[in-house]
Amino acid sequence: MVIAFPTVDKDEERMGIAQALYEFCPGRVSKRYSTADREPGYWLEVSGRLLDDVTGMAISEVFADAVLLDSLPADTGAVTIYQPLILRLVPQDARVTERSNASWQWQSRVETIGEGRPLPLRRSGVWQRAIGRAQAHLHREQSGVELLRFAETWDFDLQLARPRRQTKSGRGTLAAIDEEGVSREAVGFRLKVDGLEWEIAARFLADLAPPPETSTRGLRAHFYLDQLKTSSRLQGVVDRFSAEWLHRTSVAMLLATVLTQHCTLPEAQAALRDIRLPALRKVLHQVIPVATDDDDSPRPPATLRERLVGLWSDPIVRGEIENLERTLWEPLGEAFFEWCKRRGLSAIAQAFRAAALIGSEGVSEDDFTLDLFWNHTGPARVFLSEEGAGGLGHAEAVVAAIRKTPELFPEGVRHALTFCPREQLATSMFTFLTALHAEGPDGPLRAAVAAIRSAQDFKGLEAASEGFKTALWEAGLDASRSFVVAVVARIVRPGSSAQTDRIAYVLNALWRRKCERLGGDIDPAVFAYVCATYEPAARRFAGVLRTLSGGAEPAPGQVYRLIQQLLIEGCRHSCPECMADVNPYNEAGLASRDLAATWLGLRPPDLHLDPARPWRAELRALVRDNAVAELVFANAQATEAMNELQVLLAEELEVDSMLVPVTVGAIRRRGSDWVVQVQLRGVTA
Repeated sequence: MVIAFPTVDKDEERMGIAQALYEFCPGRVSKRYSTADREPGYWLEVSGRLLDDVTGMAISEVFADAVLLDSLPADTGAVTIYQPLILRLVPQDARVTERSNASWQWQSRVETIGEGRPLPLRRSGVWQRAIGRAQAHLHREQSGVELLRFAETWDFDLQLARPRRQTKSGRGTLAAIDEEGVSREAVGFRLKVDGLEWEIAARFLADLAPPPETSTRGLRAHFYLDQLKTSSRLQGVVDRFSAEWLHRTSVAMLLATVLTQHCTLPEAQAALRDIRLPALRKVLHQVIPVATDDDDSPRPPATLRERLVGLWSDPIVRGEIENLERTLWEPLGEAFFEWCKRRGLSAIAQAFRAAALIGSEGVSEDDFTLDLFWNHTGPARVFLSEEGAGGLGHAEAVVAAIRKTPELFPEGVRHALTFCPREQLATSMFTFLTALHAEGPDGPLRAAVAAIRSAQDFKGLEAASEGFKTALWEAGLDASRSFVVAVVARIVRPGSSAQTDRIAYVLNALWRRKCERLGGDIDPAVFAYVCATYEPAARRFAGVLRTLSGGAEPAPGQVYRLIQQLLIEGCRHSCPECMADVNPYNEAGLASRDLAATWLGLRPPDLHLDPARPWRAELRALVRDNAVAELVFANAQATEAMNELQVLLAEELEVDSMLVPVTVGAIRRRGSDWVVQVQLRGVTA
């Protein structure tokens, strides 16, 4: 696509159609082409009309040069889709700041070209019930995937220069008006690429049982946020960024009231009804100066504070928030169950992608786009397609690897849904803090930690780290290099002391107890606010900072930041380290590894090594019946466990009149324990 600058002396630029339409939208200011000192940002030529409250525009007004791409029938009228050829950018209007933002509300459609060829797929157990089909669509096999991306509307949030700190937000619509009425229009593009397809059977999705309360822990708060973002009453008033801050401040006020007044969530909401704005200002005073004081924030802290106060002052916004807050405690119905299904499907789709890339050299997740299509009634379709057209060979490499070693795919899915490095690290770190807290002042762990803190140079730090690893191993804890690096960076860092070790343990133990009491996960930022505003806790943290600063009194934001840094966050559902798919054209939503693993039955049964029980026979029975099992044992039992595993690896277990060899699938730490996954080779549950 051509990027033109009709009003300034700049050369034309070139950009891919997908990136150009993602980056440029009426109302969005970009600094990509601002190369001179104090040069303003650029936005689409038509953007200035939004300042005059013109939110309905024809495609010919937004993009003067566009070609007809497609026409889609719809229940409420046909949608005509155009692909622009030229984007005309002009300097931003002096009435707005460079923080002005906008984004298209994308929709996607998919069609397959040809039949494709089947991918090898296990046809037993859950794989037979859950997966309807798996196909490879490659151009060299006369097949492919056709993706149509289009948008009829866009959301904009203009940051006004005058009056300062004021905004103009809303939703724009593409439509043509003539004598015959209003015709719906859209901007879009089409890609024809190689890809892979999996279908999740409609019967499997329909037969899913509602998840138990233990599996939905933490999801209520995310469901509440999703309701805020999609509320029809807030559309055009609250943008996605502001919705996240409304959610955070709402939950912070509720939980602070619950934990300080020892009441329930409904009682906390009632207590806050007439004091929302004072409570809000208290939250903002603690959180906003720290949490968004950076260059990446869509709004500077002062503007964000005023924006949130303005939204909370609006009786319609406040009423909708108070209505949606009830999702945190009231019984949830079919809408929540359907939302949970989509969270589980999102995790399954991302697990499929991770498993598909196993064994493919030179190919990464960045080379593919992941799409999930589900209408809540039929089957769900998962597409893994190449980023661009032209037969790049990435999909061919992935398909070849799956066909060569098909048994790796189901195990890759299992691993993606049951393991997260952040969760493993959080478990190990809290176990370490627990052991350190329980140890006497002259214990080996405390001595090793003190040696690290007293190291004067890199050589001394290296020697102290080796001693620390030895102390960890002897205490039965994780002694890997990655864990030692994490502990030194987060717990035993410069300025820390035995006092901060003790506070870190108490803080994280209290966080976990409060989560259990409330029956859900408490956001670290929210819990940090609660602790920073609880006077006894705030005094302790302020004392730590006062010691570090030589007696200077810390600001409230510094206390909040210290608490937030000491919290060790795990991962029950998803995080950037395990599942964080970002497809701006077809957002699948928050993934839940826990729900997906539960519904697919992929969580291996575990057996704790107990010398008083016939654990050897029990392990063989578990592996024989489930195709996989995990043996859990402490450091002191490692020799006994590994000796028996060597014997087991030399055996073959009888499964349905067949002798099947055993293999080790994974070895990892879980707190103070070792976990060894044992499975039948080539057999999937």
